[in-house]
Amino acid sequence: MLKFTAFEELDNEAFFVQFVKEQYEEGWGRLAQVSHSRIVTDPDLIKLAHDQYVLNLKQYTVALRSKNPDQYKRAGALLHSLYVNAVTSPIANIEWGPEVDRLTDHDAVGVSHGDAEYWNKFVNYYEEYATRMLAFDLAFRCCDIYETATLKYNKDYLDNMAYYMAENTEISAASFVMIFKSFWFRANGGSAGPNAANSPGATEVMSAAVSERQS
Repeated sequence: MLKFTAFEELDNEAFFVQFVKEQYEEGWGRLAQVSHSRIVTDPDLIKLAHDQYVLNLKQYTVALRSKNPDQYKRAGALLHSLYVNAVTSPIANIEWGPEVDRLTDHDAVGVSHGDAEYWNKFVNYYEEYATRMLAFDLAFRCCDIYETATLKYNKDYLDNMAYYMAENTEISAASFVMIFKSFWFRANGGSAGPNAANSPGATEVMSAAVSERQS
């Protein structure tokens, strides 16, 4: 998988397409394994997202004297480009393994009513919110490498962000910028600052939830 070291790398379309593809399809490996699912992306859709990302950045480079947006503006621009609408969502499809067909079947041998209810709810939840969850997690982790303090988000925060993004289709890039800035403002004791450690993010959060249910 491509290693991300700086937001400037995403200016290059080829890097952007490959990086997003790998992060969406392979970055959530543990979750894919325990949930018997596979994310399928479309390179053409990712290219459209890159076009939106570049457009978002231009709005800042024109306005800023430095012509160099900080990590919060770049993270906001990235999240907005991946979220803005269904056309620029990198996800073409979510494929489910045959085991999920059995687990969601109330009449399947060895599957309790409670298990079938859980798996049906999980499949519906993941299909509805995966686009927003993966977009937020990717932008979050890209921003995180600049930070001196790591502040992990929890499942409730991820759910709230996914719901907020799903219910509000016209969130601006600037709004996402303020979300990221306020997140690390708290982590750094009241001041947003650069450089850092990686945060586990959504992969571990979702994997733990699914694994716990299966144990």
